[in-house]
Amino acid sequence: MKSLKLFLVAIVSVIVTSCATVTKEPGIDLKNNGQPWFLKGVIVDGQFSKTFKKPERINIVFRENGIVAGRRLINSYFGQVEFIDKNGIKFGETFGQTMRQGSKVEMARDKYYLELLITTEKYYLKHNRLFLTSEEGDVVLIFAKLAKTKQ
Repeated sequence: MKSLKLFLVAIVSVIVTSCATVTKEPGIDLKNNGQPWFLKGVIVDGQFSKTFKKPERINIVFRENGIVAGRRLINSYFGQVEFIDKNGIKFGETFGQTMRQGSKVEMARDKYYLELLITTEKYYLKHNRLFLTSEEGDVVLIFAKLAKTKQ
């Protein structure tokens, strides 16, 4: 009887712990939602980055079969993504992209965004925001859905 009580306490503890770390908000299926998430901010080494003057021009879309795509400042991109465990994420090391040209500054920012994206290894959803973070937490990309407009 005593071992049964210990077993039940252990099961309840596991359930409570797993519920406390849920990364999914109701109605959001990040792995296959096909909806764009728009960049709202970038934090690098604990500092809000001002690299992207109009971050909302940058977006990311998670599609079927592990495909990720989106738009940067100048070029669109696409590649592979893998979801690992509850909140792990791994992007492919290379991305396909369109070949539009912009200023050297814009092109450098386009490249920098993908470099940051590849460093992220975790994701979580909170308050209708998507956070992609590096393992150490020194890089954080913050995305939000586009607000719905009335028709």
